[in-house]
Amino acid sequence: MVTYPAATNFESKNEPNSGFKRALLNIYQHVLDTFISVLSSVSSHILHNIFYEVIEPTLLQTESPLEVKIFTCKIAEKIITICQGDLLLSNPLLDALIN
Repeated sequence: MVTYPAATNFESKNEPNSGFKRALLNIYQHVLDTFISVLSSVSSHILHNIFYEVIEPTLLQTESPLEVKIFTCKIAEKIITICQGDLLLSNPLLDALIN
C-alpha cells in the first residue's frame, strides 16, 4: 500500500523582521519633513494654492487615514505660520485643525 503526504496547506505569512517596512516609513517621513522645510522658500501665492487646493480638501475629507490628516495638519500649521494671517479659514476647517 502506497501512502501519500497530506495536502499542502497554504497560509499567510507575515514579513520577516527584516525592517523593510520600518525603513520605508522612515524614508517617507524624511521626504515629508523635507517638504515642510522647503515651504519657507516658496512664494505666498503658491502656498495659498497648496493650502486651498490640497490641504483644505484633505482635512475636510472624513475618509482620509489618520496619518495623512496628522501630516496635513503639520503642513497647514507651517503654511499658516508663513502666510501670517493671509489665509481665510472656514469654520469646518478650523474644527478639523483643532480636532
